[in-house]
Amino acid sequence: MWLGSLLSEMSEEYLTLRQIDLTPPRVDLTTFISIASDGNVSEYTREDAKLFVYHLALKGNKAATIRHRINSLSAIMNYAYSELDLDKRSPFNRLFIRNEGDDISMRGTFAKEWLKHG
Repeated sequence: MWLGSLLSEMSEEYLTLRQIDLTPPRVDLTTFISIASDGNVSEYTREDAKLFVYHLALKGNKAATIRHRINSLSAIMNYAYSELDLDKRSPFNRLFIRNEGDDISMRGTFAKEWLKHG
C-alpha cells in the first residue's frame, strides 16, 4: 500500500475481505464521497464526518440509521489506517448524534391469537 490511497480503493479492498452484504456500506460510501469527495484516507477530518451526519439527519434518517452508517464508515477507515500503518483515529469514532435514542418507538407484542393466524 502507498500513503496516497483513496477512500474508494481502500473500501473496495475492505469489502472484498468481508463476507457481508455489500449494498449498505457502498450506499454509505457513495453518500459520504458525494459530500466530502474521494480523497486520501489520511486527510478526512472530523468536520467531514459531522457534515455526513448533518446530511443524513437532513434527509430524515433516524438516529439509529445514522449510527449504523457511521459505524460502517468507521470500520472502513479503521481498516485503511491499519493497512496504511497510520497512527490516527477515525473521524467517525465517538460521534454524537443529536437526540440519539429519542426517536426510538417500542413495538407492541402480538397476542397469541394473532401469532396462530400469522
